[in-house]
Amino acid sequence: MLSIALSALVIAVNIFFVLTYVSGLSVSSSGWFIFLCVVVGNAYLAFCAYLAVDMVINMAEGGAGRPKKKKPGQPISTHLN
Repeated sequence: MLSIALSALVIAVNIFFVLTYVSGLSVSSSGWFIFLCVVVGNAYLAFCAYLAVDMVINMAEGGAGRPKKKKPGQPISTHLN
């Protein structure tokens, strides 16, 4: 779970720096710019959540670094799961 905490820390730092930068722009008072920032920000958070869930699932299964154990008599799969 350390990797999830590290991921959350990196995402929080990214959001902080983006908010600091955007608040200093002169165009940040227009409605379309705020709407665009909200849409892109939500897409970024959704993608980060997808990556975090995928990481947890793959780490729980042993990840790509360790192959899954094959039962005796089970054919070897040639496609990725």
